[in-house]
Amino acid sequence: MSSLPHTPSIRLVITDLDNTLYDWVAWYAGALQAMVERASAVLDCPAEQLLDELEDAYALRASVEEPRALLELPSVRRRFAERQHAGEALGPALDAFVHPPAGALRAYPGVRRTLARLRELGVPVVGHTEATAANAVRRLRLLGLESALVALFAGHRRADDGDALPGAISPAPPFSLQQLGPELAKPDPGTVHEICRRMGIAPAQVLYIGDNLERDVGMARRAGAWAVWARFGTRHDPQDWQRLVRVTHWSEEEIRRAENPTPRAGDIPHATLEHDLAEVFEHFAFEPESAPDGAPEDSSCRESA
Repeated sequence: MSSLPHTPSIRLVITDLDNTLYDWVAWYAGALQAMVERASAVLDCPAEQLLDELEDAYALRASVEEPRALLELPSVRRRFAERQHAGEALGPALDAFVHPPAGALRAYPGVRRTLARLRELGVPVVGHTEATAANAVRRLRLLGLESALVALFAGHRRADDGDALPGAISPAPPFSLQQLGPELAKPDPGTVHEICRRMGIAPAQVLYIGDNLERDVGMARRAGAWAVWARFGTRHDPQDWQRLVRVTHWSEEEIRRAENPTPRAGDIPHATLEHDLAEVFEHFAFEPESAPDGAPEDSSCRESA
């Protein structure tokens, strides 16, 4: 049964990708370890030293998902005078990060049947990620989830980050690939407004699903959309989590809150999914042709002009 005072009709689903559709932490921990181990062998350099240098490099980029930062590390520059030579020597290490072994990336329970059911109902599903578009598409392809989306909205990236640009993705994905402007990023509710504007659906008929209370749930609520917390996406293998934390640019407060997620005022989800994405059908009705039936409770922001 629904935990809401009434069952809203949803015409568009926006879903976060990492730790919402699949366990990104587990995948990242394995990919990072494989890359560092191979690079350590090539450079004859301790893995811990490379991890220290990667931590500094990722802090400058405010992102842990830029494997080519490996080529700019001090240990690499000391070994190779030219970046091209470094790229050739460390190519296998970069490939180990980008192309994980089969089974390294797994969808969460209920993801496939939930996305298939929404497609049967005619409710469009769009992805939203702040990973590079290329990395996001690669993971969707590994999972065979490309056909489940009608669009993917990716965050803005530097013009010189070739791997992040849509043109770097070959073959092209079967959905619309759109990049958001540099001013639009989580947890700015304007990000949800812009996605809704481009999709032609008002926030009051949109459901946003994500694992992060502030960056996903709070953002969606402030935008006037319905917000669902994929709580199952906050549970990770402790060893995998520590591998991520080892190189992350997050503050101690951000790490603490990620390890102990608790809804705060403004970040309280309309519904919580404990174990399975399909639990969403217990809380919402999905009717693509339905008329608006009211905005989410406590929404403090409406669609921007």
